[in-house]
Amino acid sequence: MYRFQYFTVALAVLGLAPAAHAHHRDFTFLRDWFLPFKGEKEVESRTLYDTGSKQWVQEFEFEYGVYDNFAIEPGLEFHQGDGEKFHLDGYDLELRFRIGDFATNRILPAINIKYDHPVADEKPNGEVRFIASYMSSGGIDATANLVLGESLGDDPEPTREFDLGVVGPIGQNSREEMGYNIGIRGGFEYIRNLDTGDTLLGPTLIYRHDKHFNVLGTAAFPVNNTETNKTQLRFIMEYEF
Repeated sequence: MYRFQYFTVALAVLGLAPAAHAHHRDFTFLRDWFLPFKGEKEVESRTLYDTGSKQWVQEFEFEYGVYDNFAIEPGLEFHQGDGEKFHLDGYDLELRFRIGDFATNRILPAINIKYDHPVADEKPNGEVRFIASYMSSGGIDATANLVLGESLGDDPEPTREFDLGVVGPIGQNSREEMGYNIGIRGGFEYIRNLDTGDTLLGPTLIYRHDKHFNVLGTAAFPVNNTETNKTQLRFIMEYEF
């Protein structure tokens, strides 16, 4: 069972080494090593649709680079279930840390710590996401996440998840400018719930217009347990300034 000490352990292993590489958003289900520059701000819209439960989730996040290796991200989550009205579901706060300097062809570790607080009479939830990214000199981003979550309060309910994603440049229009991957990128994301065994796999497509505006989407299809495990669609728009 996962107790809140995971948050303490995660904080204890963090270093404060400087870094100087721009923010990338290459995945919709995963988080990778990249963060905003110090002082850089970002507004992000995340849309999720679950075809099984016919539920829409809409999140709005504001991200701020406190240091080059630390960012803070408060957000609001809205929800619309089958037959429900669109309503505020809760708010969250995410602390994002990365370790070490950017370099290609080596493992880049990071840790995210997230707190979700519902507005209804439901339990809040805590989550620690351990991240390992690998950026090749050719622009391929391979990232793995181990997610440990737990509802907080009496009778906590733990969750475990393993995610894997790989994306890279597509065609001749993809290029790097000042650390940003401009143009079209694509790949896949793999999501596995370690408690239920439910597994999703699907393609991800990214288009970064310039250093400010980025859009990406994923269609994740069930690999097993198809009676309960259904397709999930995710779409993200972000503006950095």
